[in-house]
Amino acid sequence: MARFSTRSNHYDGCRYLVGLIALRTKEHFFAIYTLCVGYIIYLVIYEWDALTGGVRGLIGIEGFAPIGMLTFNSSTSSYYLVLVFLVLTVVCMKFLTESIVGRTYVAIRNSEELAQTIGINTMKQKLISFVLSTFLAGLAGALYASFTRFIGPDISYTMMMFDMLTFALVGGLGTLFGPVVGTLLIVILTQSLQFMEDYRMLIFGPLLVMIVIFYPRGLVGGYLVWKAKRAYKKQQHEFEDKGSTYEGGD
Repeated sequence: MARFSTRSNHYDGCRYLVGLIALRTKEHFFAIYTLCVGYIIYLVIYEWDALTGGVRGLIGIEGFAPIGMLTFNSSTSSYYLVLVFLVLTVVCMKFLTESIVGRTYVAIRNSEELAQTIGINTMKQKLISFVLSTFLAGLAGALYASFTRFIGPDISYTMMMFDMLTFALVGGLGTLFGPVVGTLLIVILTQSLQFMEDYRMLIFGPLLVMIVIFYPRGLVGGYLVWKAKRAYKKQQHEFEDKGSTYEGGD
């Protein structure tokens, strides 16, 4: 247990160091930096054969440990365990976004300069959010490795990052359920087009471009915008009806 704690502290230190440097960059420089760090990690995993298995990867990873009387020997039980982690993560993020901390993050996202003027330590808060996001990514990786019992260097390749970004863009950046909806939609769509082999991208590519063009905020983001506009129009109609009622009474 102490060994695990020491290793976890080392990982937290690495996340902190990477985030400390990354958050001093902005916009496309931030994207370039994180992309380079991800590629360096891929090269380390690919070349460090003694630790990561290199090209072969790590085979025979232990599955999920039993929790009391609950065992996770089958793929179905492991699936439901991962699903529980997903639901718990979404619930925790829901509480976080509605808390003062979440509102602080929203203020920084909308205008970092304005957030600084009202006394928010933007660097500290961005660093905390960066470490939290990498912790969730590490948790997802641990669950994936325990579920598949194998992990190779391809899991850290840059294409994986682009896939995750695509899920978020399609579902909706800055939304709670956007990444979940985007992931389900793209995975179901790509699996449904498997019979077309290499030609499936001829359909998937234009569909993805159309979603990005017509729903720049993503599917969930577009729905929230439509819902807000509908509520605004409804309030306007109610206000106009009340105004006409008062005029008729006069």
